[in-house]
Amino acid sequence: MDKKIGIIALITIFLLIAGQACPRKAREEVVESKYRVGNQGLVLSFMNNMPPNKIYDLDELRVGIEIKNKGAYPSSTENKNFIGKLYLRGFDPNYIIFDEGDWQEIDRNLFGKDQYNPEGGYSVVDFTSSIIQLPEGVESYKPALLATACYEYQTIATPVVCIDPNPYSAEVREKVCTVHDVSLTSQGGPVAVTRVEEAVMKDKIQFKIYVQNVGDGLVVDVDQLDACPGRLDYTNLNRVDFSAEISGEPLYDCRPNDYQIDLYNNRGFIICYASKPTTGDAYETPLKIQLDYGYMSSISKQIEIIKTPE
Repeated sequence: MDKKIGIIALITIFLLIAGQACPRKAREEVVESKYRVGNQGLVLSFMNNMPPNKIYDLDELRVGIEIKNKGAYPSSTENKNFIGKLYLRGFDPNYIIFDEGDWQEIDRNLFGKDQYNPEGGYSVVDFTSSIIQLPEGVESYKPALLATACYEYQTIATPVVCIDPNPYSAEVREKVCTVHDVSLTSQGGPVAVTRVEEAVMKDKIQFKIYVQNVGDGLVVDVDQLDACPGRLDYTNLNRVDFSAEISGEPLYDCRPNDYQIDLYNNRGFIICYASKPTTGDAYETPLKIQLDYGYMSSISKQIEIIKTPE
């Protein structure tokens, strides 16, 4: 009897150890592979009753904005901070004066989704106005408060491509892959790589990389964010900085040659080249593509400010 109990105990211990080791590894792999998905960056929303739908002019006006980072940048594992500002507009500054002014810095620790925080970061920005001055004769004022976030963001895509030194050879041999175009969905940011077309030439490989604004905001030249939101013009919009490498080597002879993609109707592309191996078998390898850009997202809510009866 004692021997049977001892065997059962050993089996139980073995199963517990196996259960703790294997599932944890599988879970970490799932989380790691899924956080660079989605087409969002920052998601804004007004807090409940901040601001209220109606308020008297002698009351304090508080506007609370919830900010969720639903993309994958910046990662908490990297030495990078979130850079962005939240602006409040849409009201007459002669009527409403906010104590903090009309903009605030966004929390620099607002990290994106990663293996340690698959839901992304969360923060709140609070504006308070203790001074509302409705002029004589104005009994009601209905501004549409517009909250706008202007921020830096980054998208990284790593599509797997096939490198074949002799794709058109008549020699019959088994290959692990064939050269083909790759379609992508999303990479955890509002600007995404949607397609990569590969063409093998005599001494180099051409990659045509398609980029699209897949979010619900505007793409801003990252070097012109200081002009956001009110001083932007068409020359500051729809520009994405670009870099790419394969097997640790950067792509070359990119067109446009300033490594900046101009988006038209939210779409654009760039053509770059990589060196082609002269010999060897076909193999698969990731093409790392990095997009750097500014982004502008907005929400609005109309309120009514009522003159307090005398």
